[in-house]
Amino acid sequence: MREWIAAHIAAAVAGAGSGKPSIIDAASMVELIDSGEAEPVDPDDEFGPVSYDGHVWEWADDTEAYVRT
Repeated sequence: MREWIAAHIAAAVAGAGSGKPSIIDAASMVELIDSGEAEPVDPDDEFGPVSYDGHVWEWADDTEAYVRT
């Protein structure tokens, strides 16, 4: 549980001040892909990296969300 909390705090701090999220939950990322705002880097890899907002986002098991890389 401590690692999970620490990961969430670290992700939030990484995006602090930018006005943009540093993590995106799976449901929100699916909506972004469906709307065309985001796109998978490799369309054949269902859970692979996603390009969105000028960044690549990857799934992180510890945060259970996509994190900006």
